[in-house]
Amino acid sequence: MYPRCENKPVRTHSVSRAWLKQISDENNRVVTPRTKHETFFSYDPSSTDTIPEFTKFGIYVTKKLSTCYCFCSSHDVSAFRTIDNLQDFDINRKSAFLLAYRSISQEICVKRRAYSNLSKISVPAHDIPQWEWNKNQQAFALECIGRIRKNMQNAILSDSYRDTRYYAIILESVPDLLCSGFFAPIDEENITNQVYRSSYLHSPNANDQLALTIMPYQNDKGIIILSWYGKSRKNKE
Repeated sequence: MYPRCENKPVRTHSVSRAWLKQISDENNRVVTPRTKHETFFSYDPSSTDTIPEFTKFGIYVTKKLSTCYCFCSSHDVSAFRTIDNLQDFDINRKSAFLLAYRSISQEICVKRRAYSNLSKISVPAHDIPQWEWNKNQQAFALECIGRIRKNMQNAILSDSYRDTRYYAIILESVPDLLCSGFFAPIDEENITNQVYRSSYLHSPNANDQLALTIMPYQNDKGIIILSWYGKSRKNKE
């Protein structure tokens, strides 16, 4: 997902090992929620497969912790070195941008998988309307996120991060909970309206998507960063 990169993507972390090391136990393990992806969109109300289970994993178990096939091995290191290396990390527009870009890339991977899973599910007749709505929701979210990602890729190529906004809250200690997530606000009432979806994607008033990062900061502190990128008129209000 790095612009102009044609190398094969590898499993990359949205929450880096350097961060996880700050909260791991003596055996380099952390607690993380897990759910069964293949049944995540189950329509069985009695199913417990969608309830996350909190399990301990070693931070060096690559396949288990916050990974997606987003970037090649080279860009995973070089592009995000300044936010993964806590000694070099500084709060500025570029670091806020990189945190948001990595979050949005993972969100695209997750939603693509969700859409694919929905397409494979065998749905009872009475659940088809909800199934169709969920598919449209995932598709519309991918379109909205894709629009932002394209603009962010242009920013990387031009090395200009002036359209990045962020809000940072410094914590007195390293938080027990670390995360890297992304929120894509959309108008759910118009998800199935193709005319609305098309006009919204090209509107200067479209909502910018928001990334949330909770990570260690400096030697013994933590930081919460809300970051977003876009040229929406709402940014100027």
